[in-house]
Amino acid sequence: MKTLSTTEVEAKGVNQRYLAPPNAASDIRGFFHVDPSGGGWVNDRGIEPLIPYTSPVVFTTSTITSLLQPVRFLAVIPRHNSAEVYYLYEQDGTLQYDMGNIGTTTGIRGKSILDTGRKIPKPDDPGTQISTYGRFNLLINGTNDMLKWWGRESVSNFGFVSPTPSPGIADIKTDYIAWQDGADVPPSFYNRLTNGQNCFRLPSSGYYGLGDPEVGDVNRYDYKISFISDTGSESPLSSPTTVAWTISDKTFATTGNRGQYAKYAEGKYGVYFTDLPLGPKGTVARRIYRTKNRKDGLTGAGEIYYFVKQVDNNADRNPVDISPDQDLNVVAPSVDDSVTISSQWKYCATFNNSMWLGGGEMNPFGIIFSKPGFPEQFGAFDTFDVGLREGGAITALVPFYDVMLVFRERSIELISYNNGSYAISTLDSNVGTTATNTIRIVAGLGVLFLNKDGVFSISGSIRGGSVYSLAKISDPIEPEMGRVSLSALPRATATYSEREKEYWVHYPVDGDTENSRGSCFSTLNNQWSFRFLSGLYENGEGMPYTQMATDPNGWIILGLKSKVTADSSGRRGYPGFGLQVWSGSPFAGATLANPVVNPQAGTTTFDIQGIAKTKDVWESTWNDFGDSSKKKRVIYVEVEVITSGENPIELEYATDWGYTFTSAGTQIPLRSEVVGTVLSEATYGTSGGNPAIWNTSAWSQAQVTRLRWDVSTGLISQFKFRVSSANILQVLSFQTEVVGSQNKVINQTPQGVKI
Repeated sequence: MKTLSTTEVEAKGVNQRYLAPPNAASDIRGFFHVDPSGGGWVNDRGIEPLIPYTSPVVFTTSTITSLLQPVRFLAVIPRHNSAEVYYLYEQDGTLQYDMGNIGTTTGIRGKSILDTGRKIPKPDDPGTQISTYGRFNLLINGTNDMLKWWGRESVSNFGFVSPTPSPGIADIKTDYIAWQDGADVPPSFYNRLTNGQNCFRLPSSGYYGLGDPEVGDVNRYDYKISFISDTGSESPLSSPTTVAWTISDKTFATTGNRGQYAKYAEGKYGVYFTDLPLGPKGTVARRIYRTKNRKDGLTGAGEIYYFVKQVDNNADRNPVDISPDQDLNVVAPSVDDSVTISSQWKYCATFNNSMWLGGGEMNPFGIIFSKPGFPEQFGAFDTFDVGLREGGAITALVPFYDVMLVFRERSIELISYNNGSYAISTLDSNVGTTATNTIRIVAGLGVLFLNKDGVFSISGSIRGGSVYSLAKISDPIEPEMGRVSLSALPRATATYSEREKEYWVHYPVDGDTENSRGSCFSTLNNQWSFRFLSGLYENGEGMPYTQMATDPNGWIILGLKSKVTADSSGRRGYPGFGLQVWSGSPFAGATLANPVVNPQAGTTTFDIQGIAKTKDVWESTWNDFGDSSKKKRVIYVEVEVITSGENPIELEYATDWGYTFTSAGTQIPLRSEVVGTVLSEATYGTSGGNPAIWNTSAWSQAQVTRLRWDVSTGLISQFKFRVSSANILQVLSFQTEVVGSQNKVINQTPQGVKI
């Protein structure tokens, strides 16, 4: 009987749509990714600790409890051209990064704690957000104090969230004299000043000093101060403090060259600060402003403040002002140039040399932006409010080339800058997202993000007459997207790795509130695959990755949701503890094993064991071989793979939309013609053929080889197969041998009709 060999077709990515191309996959799951050098799909990935622990490891009870809490925030921050790289994460309400050296406790790395007692986000909360501005990073979560982190342990509060205190100034007592030369001077004139009074008198004819100097002259000055932070930003001005004095007419009889009844109170005066307030941590200077002489309020200067001096520290509390009015030329900032802000903003971004804050329970539709170059200084009118348009609350601020994207629950706006001013417009009034942590910029594609309908991309520009456009790219995996838990969508996370050439989004499914499955879009071939496992975790499937980020070298970093068993003495961490890296590891993580409890010391010692990977799967779509109306028989399936030693690969098949798969046996990815002989490629640990001998055997390069599985089905309409292995498997292409038939699909006989 004549058979028909289908065309050799390249193994493509997932396409779950009806009538998908025959070379597409209906499922690619596990540790598969697109091989950038050899093509096809290879499952040579695993996870391992970013900073390995030494086995055995000793934990205190409090340590292990904290280590097994989910990672709720993760960011990789390079500094000094990546000479320093910080893997910053939040776990159990603690913001921290690990240090690479082992501490004094056996096997445990040290931690640098930046903040504690932070809000632990619920499933509808995306948690802590971060934005880099120059040399510092802003961390906010809408609840705790906003933090300004410069690297290492240098951290302080961001922004001016409380009014600047007013300065304390001593009263001026003009009838005080500093000397005594006889009984004709009343003791009250020369007794030491008390009660915070001051008499810093300067000659009337001198240049320095404040006020009109003659007897009876009324003088008044109002003072304000501000703080200067380590970002160069200036706080709002304080409320005024007033100091006023009238030149005393008191005289006294003198002898010698002092003159008869000398008008000793005449002269100019210095203003003494009894308490120049200290600024918050991060304050590097304080500025003093004052009016010119307002005299009696009618004949003097107006209420205009001028810069007097800057105290270049945050320690001195008792400066003296003797600057004359004619030296004051620089007008103080207005009350609108810098205002206090709330610490309850939830989202942040750096755009056009300004820091932008938006959203949060306090103001879900509001946006504020700082003065250019001064990231902590916000003007009173530098704001936007998107609440007048439909679209829901703000969920993210994302700079993208020449605009700022404002994501909302059900819409996307964009803010542009032109001719010295900002303008806001709507990009799309029907598409938004609550999956804040899935918004990533992907090379060649633009901004990618997950929402309730799937994965979308934003591309384009407003330069040169171009426009921004939005497109859905997840149509091939629509059934998978339909499983995403919408109520817990803010828990979803994503990252883009230029090294892996993939956008990987991880999310909760089927009403769960923790991430367990992922979809991966490869920019090498613009195709999808899935990231999840079966039978390894408590819920029967999944990769419990709560957070993802990418380091400067393109390595994908993972935060986990670990598992603790009910047995307190037998705690287990799945699939690991601490940050993990997506690497060439042969393991799916690590577990704590063989616990030994020391009640006296309050510690438990564990062995650390790698978790073996379960089978990764490449599964074809249903194939009718070009004619669904005719029955046919499938004789065998040939799959083109890359050689990888004696690692068994199983092929299973199903027919006619069935859910049950039948095994066609296993093959090993070596050339079939020489398997089991000395001509086969040398392999370590082989059970026969050509065992590798250290320092003797040649290590062969990877080779393309074809494996065949006989299936011999009966008459069928549809056929699909899958290949799987817990070892390395690289699928390139496949071909099917089919015997055609003239049998047609039978007619369905109506019920009750005899044939």
